[in-house]
Amino acid sequence: MDLGTSITAQRDRDITAGGKDFAFADLPYLINTAKKTGASSNLVTAHFRSYLTRLTYTLHDKYSVTGTYRRDGSSRFGPSKKFGDFWSVSGAWKLNRENFIEDFFDDLKLRASLGSVGNAEIGNFAYLSRITPTIGTTNNRYNQKPGIAMANVGNTDLSWESKQELDIGLDLAAFSQRLRFVFDYYRARSYDLLLYVPLSPTTGFSQQLQNLGELVNRGFEFSLSGGPIYKRDFSWNIKAVLSINNSEVTDLHNLSLSGTAPGDFKMPAVGQPLGAWYMRGWAGVDPQTGGPLWFTDATETRTTADYSKAKQYYHGNSIPRYVGGLTQTLQYKNLSLSFLLDYKGGYKVYDEFGLYYDSDGTYIGSFGGRKGALRNRWTKENPNAKYPKYVLGGSDFPHSNDRTSRYLYDGDFIRLRRVELGHTLPKKLVADLKLTDLTLYVKAINLWTHAFDKDLYFEPESFANYKVTPQWEGAGQNNLTQPVMRYCGMGVRIAF
Repeated sequence: MDLGTSITAQRDRDITAGGKDFAFADLPYLINTAKKTGASSNLVTAHFRSYLTRLTYTLHDKYSVTGTYRRDGSSRFGPSKKFGDFWSVSGAWKLNRENFIEDFFDDLKLRASLGSVGNAEIGNFAYLSRITPTIGTTNNRYNQKPGIAMANVGNTDLSWESKQELDIGLDLAAFSQRLRFVFDYYRARSYDLLLYVPLSPTTGFSQQLQNLGELVNRGFEFSLSGGPIYKRDFSWNIKAVLSINNSEVTDLHNLSLSGTAPGDFKMPAVGQPLGAWYMRGWAGVDPQTGGPLWFTDATETRTTADYSKAKQYYHGNSIPRYVGGLTQTLQYKNLSLSFLLDYKGGYKVYDEFGLYYDSDGTYIGSFGGRKGALRNRWTKENPNAKYPKYVLGGSDFPHSNDRTSRYLYDGDFIRLRRVELGHTLPKKLVADLKLTDLTLYVKAINLWTHAFDKDLYFEPESFANYKVTPQWEGAGQNNLTQPVMRYCGMGVRIAF
């Protein structure tokens, strides 16, 4: 039996000031500036406290049961809601220890677990009604005088988001551990979701953070690994993993919730995954006029050139349904070669800046245009073009570059995440150097990526590079997101 406690305290204080027009460049100090541009100070505090216990019992090295309980507290929630109670119970049965099966497998274990955890990822002071100073903020000044203004509507009843998860799994090993298989089925029910609820415009605010609704994730996870070849001078090891997840919002207390991401193009709804895209459907270009067309509704059977007659509907999820990987390692004497392939699929990504780069002339003076869009735009000679007619200023078609599924792309991709070639020096030489290992290697990270959507021209692992809470709001959004870094290098691995 184990008992424990943990306490975490955060306290961040910062002071900043600025100035410009230095009298003497070699004295870069604020007192040497002709004009002070501003000053600010900030204090952030947060506290977490946990009490936990664990009890484990094992019988004959065949059967085991474990139970845990923890009570977590966070300063991010209301005065009477700071603590949440979470628990788990799990069991395992080593079938390969039974007489009737022990000769067939190196390992065969059936396991199951049921438990709950909490989520407090909402930022500090989320339950408080906060104020913001209006000094230097023109929009909030009253009669040109500085003051303060309300920043949000607080919620003292705000509490932990909870998730209860059931997991049933099987571990198998055979042929002297050269073949290993792991299978898991899970069902996770999240309730008291931390979501933004729309408010009446008469309040002066658009939304409030509340505990509302229920989300269910269910799926499978597979892992298969082994060594097809294992000889004195050569070996080959391989491992493949795949997870399949289905997400569905199952309860919203009969409310319709608009998203908090820019443009409100995500809207949680019962029957849809959390993070589903919600916008008008792009139907292409009218060959007669070169103007944009939209689908009238989710059936996508009729089109219209009138933007106001096009209804919003769902266009898939921003979070991958399939995630997989393939790792291979080949060893020949002192040489080794390994690589990792990643796969993600079953989701869509959105180009937040597409409305500027593919603006059909609206922003061409400021942002220019993508080469592919410029070459395949509508003209009288090219009536079946992919992109509408270019009009400087966009006055002929004012909605052609509005936020619609025009800027949605399939995010499915395969990426060569890592490849490494290494040479391990002979054991005698390594021992003479008083070492246990000395390996020279060259490696590359993110060397190659294949996107299945031929029109996708930006990073498929997109996540908005602005702060968004909750995180599903920013998933799948390319907001000039920095691409993953491609790296090539060499090094030495030393072990003593």
